[in-house]
Amino acid sequence: MGKFLKKIFLAFLILGLVVVVLPIAVGAGVVALAYSTGTVTVDVDDGQGTDFTLPLPAGLIPMALRFLPDEVCRELEREVEPSWEAVRKAVDEMNRIPDSVLVRVDSGDDHVRVVKEDGRIVIRVWSDDGHVNVAIPLHMVSAVVDQLERACF
Repeated sequence: MGKFLKKIFLAFLILGLVVVVLPIAVGAGVVALAYSTGTVTVDVDDGQGTDFTLPLPAGLIPMALRFLPDEVCRELEREVEPSWEAVRKAVDEMNRIPDSVLVRVDSGDDHVRVVKEDGRIVIRVWSDDGHVNVAIPLHMVSAVVDQLERACF
C-alpha cells in the first residue's frame, strides 16, 4: 500500500473513531454521571399481572427541576413557603437520625411504611391488591430541597 493510501486509510480510521467512538463515550459518561448519584427506584405490583421495577438515575432529578414552569414555583410559594423552614429542618434532621420507621399506618389489609434505611427514604404501600415501593436517596431529597429553594424562594 502506498504512502498516500495509508494516509487516506488513517484519516478515515480517525474519522470513524470520532464519529462512532466519541458519541458512545460521551453517552456512557452522561449515563455514568446520572447514575453516580444513585437511583430512585419505583417497584409496582398491582396484583393483576402488572409488575415492574423502574430504576431512575437520581442525578436527573435536579436537572429536571431546572425546567419547572413558573406557575409551579408560584404555587409552591403560595402553598409551601409558610412552612418551608420546617421542611428544611426536617430534611436536615433526616440526615442525622439513625435508620428507623418514620411513619407506620395499618388499616385493615392496607399498610404504609415510610422508613429511613441505608441512606434512603423508602415508602412502602401494600395490601392484598399489590404493592408500591419507592426508594429515594436521602442526599437527593436534600438536593431537591436546595434546588427548589434556589428556583422558587
